[in-house]
Amino acid sequence: MKCYLLDTHIFLNAWGRPEKNGKKITKIIDSDCPKYLSAISLVEIAQLLESKPKEVKINIPLATFFHQAMSDLQVQILDITPEHAQRFYEI
Repeated sequence: MKCYLLDTHIFLNAWGRPEKNGKKITKIIDSDCPKYLSAISLVEIAQLLESKPKEVKINIPLATFFHQAMSDLQVQILDITPEHAQRFYEI
């Protein structure tokens, strides 16, 4: 079975505006296949709420949103490892 790593915006759209993701992405989101989100996406979402509050509309506390969206979409969080941080530094 395939697994999918969701992009930050795909994750946000899947929970709040699924029509923006298109048919193929929606089919993946609605499937039972394993779906993952990088822990850094949580930080990106928090930054987007701060810098672009009109574009990212979350009307509940951020922690509540994270738990609810991850549960609803059946998404698991992938940790950031020291190797990931090193690779980011190298880029």
